[in-house]
Amino acid sequence: MTSITKSLIFAHLVFLLCLIPAVSHAYLRPESAFYPRIRSQIKQSFLQENDTYREDPIKTADPGLHHPLQSVDDFLASIGDYFSPGEPRRAMCIYSQNDEGWHLRSEMNVIAGGDLYYRDDYDYSFLYKGIRFNTYIDDNFGMRAVWWNGGFWGDLDSVLTSPLVDGYYKRRKSRIDIDNLTADIYYNHPRYTLALGRGRFAIGNSISGSVILNDACNDYGYFLVEGFAGSFSLSFMHASLIADSTIALFDNANVNHKNLPNKYLAIHQITFRTGDRLRLFAGETIIYGNRGLDINYLLPHTFWRVTEHNQRDRDNVLIFAGGVLCPHPQVLLYGQAFLDELRYSELFGNWWGNKYALQGGMNLLLNRSAEPIRQTPQITLEVSAVRPWSYTHYLDYNKFSHDKRPLGHPLGANLIDLSGELNLPIIQSLRWDSHASFTKQGSTGNHYSLNYAHLIPDIDNTQTRWFEGVVTETLKLTNNLSFDGMAHHRFLVGMTSTRITDWKHAVFASWQMFF
Repeated sequence: MTSITKSLIFAHLVFLLCLIPAVSHAYLRPESAFYPRIRSQIKQSFLQENDTYREDPIKTADPGLHHPLQSVDDFLASIGDYFSPGEPRRAMCIYSQNDEGWHLRSEMNVIAGGDLYYRDDYDYSFLYKGIRFNTYIDDNFGMRAVWWNGGFWGDLDSVLTSPLVDGYYKRRKSRIDIDNLTADIYYNHPRYTLALGRGRFAIGNSISGSVILNDACNDYGYFLVEGFAGSFSLSFMHASLIADSTIALFDNANVNHKNLPNKYLAIHQITFRTGDRLRLFAGETIIYGNRGLDINYLLPHTFWRVTEHNQRDRDNVLIFAGGVLCPHPQVLLYGQAFLDELRYSELFGNWWGNKYALQGGMNLLLNRSAEPIRQTPQITLEVSAVRPWSYTHYLDYNKFSHDKRPLGHPLGANLIDLSGELNLPIIQSLRWDSHASFTKQGSTGNHYSLNYAHLIPDIDNTQTRWFEGVVTETLKLTNNLSFDGMAHHRFLVGMTSTRITDWKHAVFASWQMFF
């Protein structure tokens, strides 16, 4: 390969990266600790989909740069493809290069869309646009990114309840603006994976939200390493989070609101598997902050609980474990648990500091269709139980959260939740997803933001029972109908009904274009 050819390839790559494009060919392999097999398919907007898990192979093309404006024929063919049914055949921009066994492929697409949400007592709308980009060199190295921004109109106070408003937003007189970026650079080898990115992850199968780590939050920066050797794998991730509260260093409140202390998340997990029938895993998560990156938590093979003790017990440590069992090709059983604090003398007692969670479920495939599993008719049943005061901490920057969103179970603590979900492809491009849940929750110690140092009168002796406080029983039913039979358009309509004391109903719709 000549130096001129290398320079041209590099120039094309820099040009595409400067456009901040997006996502496609997923780097997380099925055996990854951060890739749950079972995830809820319920959503009210296509933007709720986790782009970190997106799988979207780049379209094949002859060497060179391809775009709709190359010729009149290309322009007319692109317009026809834009409105056609079936799979997409063209993109906004594709670049392909092959030279002496070395190949590079890159694709860029524009995205746009809109959402509507109408409830009994309020409504709002949302319009957005963005860019997706995906590049990989050979079969190992890849770069992806997706950027979008948009504005909400309608009842602006109620807009803040939208799941899309999960981080920074700017409120104007007549609308609220938000934006987001998901991106990663990765290298995949048969024995290991290396990645640097901005995204969000879940640990453990779940349809209601993992009790260990859930992805119903804003994206965060991370670096990730996983090694695979036979039946064992070792996984490690370190992430930069946004603290929920500021530190008042100045008299000026306009300055203090940006004084967010540093906050980090460290996770490591060891996994053992025997083929596709059994998988066992255990690991730890650490939340720490108000200091720089801690080298102690960069050692993936050590016991961090001991390290945290020697750090003067100032960080938030959770120990977790779980497993997956497939007794039949159409049946998958899963379960996971975490442990925060525990007194062995009160293992089955009610000491408030016994903070733990249990979660388990069963996934049943309704036929033996081939992978991916999300295109197979299936039903999932799940139960989750989270003790009061779980995920809390006496230091505000050590709470189990990111940017004012919980990283533990999305519904909080002091609860038992029963959930079921049906995923039913009707035809190849039309599917129905239905989710039902019943949640019983007490008001005491039920949210990560509660500071137990201020609320527990006697740390050593205070007792807390399940469902302590005011008890709320919530029944929620959600149905989605999605259609992706067009080459460059997707459509979604749905309805949610929630009953606490009275029924509240909401209908929603989402459309997304990509080309």
